[in-house]
Amino acid sequence: MRGKNPLLGLVIAWLVPGAGHYYIGRKGKAVYFFVLVSAAYLLGLILADFRNVNIDRFPWHYYGEIFYGGATLLVQQLTQNLHVGEFNRFLDHGTLITTVAGLLNVVVMVDFFETWEKNR
Repeated sequence: MRGKNPLLGLVIAWLVPGAGHYYIGRKGKAVYFFVLVSAAYLLGLILADFRNVNIDRFPWHYYGEIFYGGATLLVQQLTQNLHVGEFNRFLDHGTLITTVAGLLNVVVMVDFFETWEKNR
């Protein structure tokens, strides 16, 4: 992994789950982590009708969701004007799942760094 910058790897791992692993040549792990974390994040969004990634409504959860990276910033911008109108019994579940997905990406980032450390 000569010539690979671990800081750059961490930044791209934050932006896209698994991208850090892809950067260092661990393509299988990259795909696995991307699918796992993204599926959880998307499930949470669907359950909550895309109304759960909002720093104003759910500030504490947003701090976990932001670790999903670039997609959280995009989803926040695209869904900030969606209002919680009718009762959604899965809003809390979806919010929790997207938060967990963001925190799972922290685990993926740590795995990237440990893999980089072992193979440098």
